[in-house]
Amino acid sequence: MKKRMGLVLATLLAITSVTAGCSSSGTAPQGQQNQQQSAPKTEGEKPAAEQKIIYALSQEPEQMDPTLNVYSRSSIVLQNLFRGLYKIDESGKKPIPSLAESSELDSTGTKYTFKI
Repeated sequence: MKKRMGLVLATLLAITSVTAGCSSSGTAPQGQQNQQQSAPKTEGEKPAAEQKIIYALSQEPEQMDPTLNVYSRSSIVLQNLFRGLYKIDESGKKPIPSLAESSELDSTGTKYTFKI
């Protein structure tokens, strides 16, 4: 009798867990929100929507000082914060685009324009 009651309770618990896990509450979890982001069309024009970077981290980053950081969660954020427009190629001699798609130098040779 006790085995049968335990089996019935375990079955009900499994069904309840599956049902609760498959239901949707109408809101997406943080990090999966579909946000419309539009870039400014002309210089000085504000973007139509607020622009955000959302990280799916299990906890808050422990340390945001790059000189003191030894944690992997913080490293993910710090690598993106300090990534440059260019990086050095594998030979260690030539800069190649990293975040920049391309760059242009104006006719005076004093102003660079980067396309990201």
